[in-house]
Amino acid sequence: MKIKLIGSGHYYLHPTAIVESLGGVVEVGNSTYIGPWVILTGPCWIGQGVYIGARTTIGPMTTIHDYAKIGHNVVIAGKYNVIGPNAEIGHGAMLRAMACVGEYAKVGTGSVLLKDVPCYGVAYGNPACLRGWMCSCGRDPDPEPMDVHRP
Repeated sequence: MKIKLIGSGHYYLHPTAIVESLGGVVEVGNSTYIGPWVILTGPCWIGQGVYIGARTTIGPMTTIHDYAKIGHNVVIAGKYNVIGPNAEIGHGAMLRAMACVGEYAKVGTGSVLLKDVPCYGVAYGNPACLRGWMCSCGRDPDPEPMDVHRP
């Protein structure tokens, strides 16, 4: 198991979590939580204050920026995925290889993400489509969904 703390401080790695190394180190930031039965494949980089829920699988060469939240049973497949700062991935979501989820973006529960989600975007469905926008304060700046037709 090759795991390296970035900076000073601590992180929590559940005893049942599996860290595999395919020629690289898994770097983890301060105050990061890695839940039970998580599978991390290195090399990958996880920023500080990140939450990774139970039974989540993260592929190699994935970058997860500071304060991102990844729900339970999420599959981040393949290589070169990027999860932006403060982004949220809902429970049971699946991301294809080379997916990019922008800053403060949200991916809904059970979604299958085939395209990138821009910063502050909200995407959900199978396949996941951009459905709206989020503010960094957590509120929806437009109370009407994008797919609602108003007379």
